[in-house]
Amino acid sequence: MLNIEVHTEAVQQRVEAMVERVGTFGHEEMPQGLTDWQVQDMHRRYPETEATKVTDEEYNASTMIYPRSRTYEQTHPHRAHPVAKRKPVLSSMPKLIKSALRHPILRPELFDKLHSRMLALLSEKIKWQ
Repeated sequence: MLNIEVHTEAVQQRVEAMVERVGTFGHEEMPQGLTDWQVQDMHRRYPETEATKVTDEEYNASTMIYPRSRTYEQTHPHRAHPVAKRKPVLSSMPKLIKSALRHPILRPELFDKLHSRMLALLSEKIKWQ
C-alpha cells in the first residue's frame, strides 16, 4: 500500500497573502493612484476620486472628466435653443451626431499616462512570489 502525505499550510498561507494584497490594492492603492494621476498629470487642484464598494470583494474607483472646466460651465450657462418648426430629416441626423462628437474629452496622451501609471503601480504593489 502506498501512503502519500502533503502539507499545504505554506501554500495556503501564500495564496491568502496574495488575495489580501489584491484586496488592499483594489480599495486603497488604486484610488490613490487615480488621485495622483489627476494631480500630477491632469494638474487638477482639487482631484475628486470616488471609491465605491460594489460587493464584498469588488471595488470601483472613478472620477469625472469634464469637456470644459466646472467653473466655465457655471459662468457660461447654456442658452435655450429655439424650437424647430419642422422635424429634422432623418438623413441629417448622422451629420448632427458627428458634429457633436468631434474630439474625445480625455486626450490620448493623458489616457496613455494613466494606463502606464496603473500598470507600474500594479507591478510594484502586487508581486506573485
